[in-house]
Amino acid sequence: MTDTAMAPLSIERLDDGGAIIALDAGDRPVVVMNRSLLARLDATLDELEADQASWLVLRSTSERSFVAGADLAEIASLDDEALEAYMHEGQRVFGRLAQWPVPVVAALGGAALGGGLELALHCHAIVVAVIGQAGKPWPIGLPEAGLGLCPAWGGTQLLAGRIDPIVAIEATTQGRPFKSDAMPDGLADRTLETSETLLEAACDLARTTTAAPPTACAALDPAVIESACEHAAAIDTPEAKAVIDCIRVGAAQGLPAGLEAERRNIITLRNSQETKDRIAAFLNRG
Repeated sequence: MTDTAMAPLSIERLDDGGAIIALDAGDRPVVVMNRSLLARLDATLDELEADQASWLVLRSTSERSFVAGADLAEIASLDDEALEAYMHEGQRVFGRLAQWPVPVVAALGGAALGGGLELALHCHAIVVAVIGQAGKPWPIGLPEAGLGLCPAWGGTQLLAGRIDPIVAIEATTQGRPFKSDAMPDGLADRTLETSETLLEAACDLARTTTAAPPTACAALDPAVIESACEHAAAIDTPEAKAVIDCIRVGAAQGLPAGLEAERRNIITLRNSQETKDRIAAFLNRG
């Protein structure tokens, strides 16, 4: 990667010791999580680790998105070894946020899909503006199954820890995002009607919230998780089966095993011809 691709993201430091990280859309209309942005986020955390802030807020430079997902063209172009390494690196960097010693809050006022929601789920709290800067509700969720993939940055492990597990697993196996004006209970810690005070509300919450790692499915009642998996088992597709496999592995063996299952399953799914065709159609849409 170039030096620019490795440069830390913009950090705004406040008088009370807090810091606001700006997820950079670059020349795109939306923020997309690719290897460059992931490396820049990692470098930003290195910088903040050396000069610790009292709290952190993640915001987007895009009016349309928090993070609109991963770069599908990049995922399609990588060989199996490189894809596994990329997914592992994303899990590692996002995991740094989950374990950060001071509160980290995600400020969502636009699309948070796939890797974007997974990034937010690793934060200690989420603030959502129901009507974004674009003036309308926006999608939030894990749509990977709609393209024949599965989440691979912790989404299968963490969404069920925030919302009703049946709702989480059913939506993930179907690749069905929610709308910001119809989110399930628990997805947001604080909800605002509009984005006008989103950043202010996120900073206020960061000052008072607790830096507790997010709840993974391994910490939930195994009977509840299994019941939710059985409920979703009627969705008989390879991607749905992969999601359920990841959840069952994580619930039984712990978060690291669940993350490994995500990496294993996304490679298998990505290599299927049906998924390759779906991704190609998505990338070529007019």
